[in-house]
Amino acid sequence: MLEFNKVFQDKKGKSDFDWSQMRVLFLTRSFTPHQLEAINFKDLPIELWEVARYEGDLLQYSQVKRPGTKVSIQTLGISSSEVRKISKEVKTYSEEEYLASKPDGNGKKFYGKLKEKISIIDPNITPNPTKSYISFQLPGNWRNIFYCHVSGSKIRLDFTRSEPKDFKDPDKKVFYYENSVKFYGQHISSIEINSEQELEYAIYIVQQAYEKFSKEN
Repeated sequence: MLEFNKVFQDKKGKSDFDWSQMRVLFLTRSFTPHQLEAINFKDLPIELWEVARYEGDLLQYSQVKRPGTKVSIQTLGISSSEVRKISKEVKTYSEEEYLASKPDGNGKKFYGKLKEKISIIDPNITPNPTKSYISFQLPGNWRNIFYCHVSGSKIRLDFTRSEPKDFKDPDKKVFYYENSVKFYGQHISSIEINSEQELEYAIYIVQQAYEKFSKEN
């Protein structure tokens, strides 16, 4: 918190943060099979990242992804109160849980169709649900291409490290988040989807964001 307040010149306290989204990250050159087992549980907030070093002091970070298992750590019968406390307080979310928290309406319908169309762009693009949004990650290095926010009647896509000028946007539907650099440390541009026609246009923007991030790999 001290570092956050120093960088953003703010005075936030412990209660101003959502600690349920906290994660523990381990970074190393490689992991043992035993260590890899740690990410096989859906409710254990651990991420493993392998780091490779190349000439010119270039570093590549690659996240070791979960194998898609839905096993809970509670099935092990671990009696440690600390493990139970962490898995309870630091929650992992599924798409179903995120969508269930949203009101019924066109937003959920648009999300389903958005996901289908994204799979055509690249079937390996991975949704990563949290309490507040679902991010879609680029295969290979697991960087977020955009964040999807679902509401009752619409969805909003937020593109990281992007300004409206970075897109071919003839209909001028991409808008910029003022003060995004101040509050989030990067430029953020967005587009809203309220209709089937806007969904098709949004996919056109998503394709551009995907190509942009792919070239940066």
